Amino acid sequence: MIKRFVTLGVVAVAMSGCGSAPESTDLPRVDLIEEAVSRLGEELDYFEVAADPSGVTLVVRLVEVSADDGTDSGVFAEVHRFEEGTLARISEPVEADGAYFSGADIDLDPSGIFDRVLDELDAATVLDLAIQGSPEGRPVYDARVRGTRGGVLLVLLGSDGRILGVQAE
Repeated sequence: MIKRFVTLGVVAVAMSGCGSAPESTDLPRVDLIEEAVSRLGEELDYFEVAADPSGVTLVVRLVEVSADDGTDSGVFAEVHRFEEGTLARISEPVEADGAYFSGADIDLDPSGIFDRVLDELDAATVLDLAIQGSPEGRPVYDARVRGTRGGVLLVLLGSDGRILGVQAE
């Protein structure tokens, strides 16, 4: 799902003049990701873990194993939501396929993940942060960012908040 990224310089020019930085209360609740994953299971595989300003959505990868021969007979996704200290399943499992990662591999600095985005993209509003699986089974971090002019960008991040690439959504 990672598409080609344009150079940061072009995006920085497009985003310039975008007002002041958002309050920390407007930011996605990345501070809840560790607790949400811990409650559901760090040993589990996830298709996606996403934080928005009110909580965290977790898409768990489930593998059905045949009782007859122990082989995998299907892969499913089940969605959970962690909000206000409560973890709840919000969908029944559905057939799924795609890249995934282990919850134990999430290595995110919640205190500084958005610092560079807010500084370098000139006061953008961070809409959400998604952690998705790569073909190699590692987590990939990206944030959706909106400028005051209305444009939305997808920003590929390192786990420390380093900007790796940007593209218009």
